[in-house]
Amino acid sequence: TVRLFDREQGLAFRQAFVDMVENTCKAYGCECEFLGLNYPGIGVYNDPQCVDMAFEAVKNYMGEGIAIEGQPWMASESFSSYQKLAPGVLCFAGIRNEEAGITADHHNPMFEIDEEGLKYSCGVYVAYALQYLNNSFDTDEKKWKGSLVDFLNSTGTYPERVKLVEEYKE
Repeated sequence: TVRLFDREQGLAFRQAFVDMVENTCKAYGCECEFLGLNYPGIGVYNDPQCVDMAFEAVKNYMGEGIAIEGQPWMASESFSSYQKLAPGVLCFAGIRNEEAGITADHHNPMFEIDEEGLKYSCGVYVAYALQYLNNSFDTDEKKWKGSLVDFLNSTGTYPERVKLVEEYKE
């Protein structure tokens, strides 16, 4: 896989890759067919107002200094599509417990979660929802204004799937 933070760079890389493969095949008198070559997705963008609200919610629910800002991360995250529809914030709940030996990273055969932490993460999400509902934060200006087809195209959805949506509308 190839992972980038910027979708435009991903589109340029994808096109350069397709060109390279097609030109190599052409040079050897061959043809190629791409089966399932993904388009790049979009990166997660945490809206600054939502981030502030999340930090405030965590502080109110769990106390000062509990929430920390994470570093950019090269995982694939479909939550970014939701954030294109409306502003939001992606956060991770703490599920590590060194005392219990629960320390392995994701996608590791030793990975476990400290289920005790789940009650806190649920509480944080409820606290964020209440903070949002009791706040005068107006998201209308930041919500997606285009069509469903435009949205799907902007998120890297396979053209064949976009075509199905277009055909369904007719």
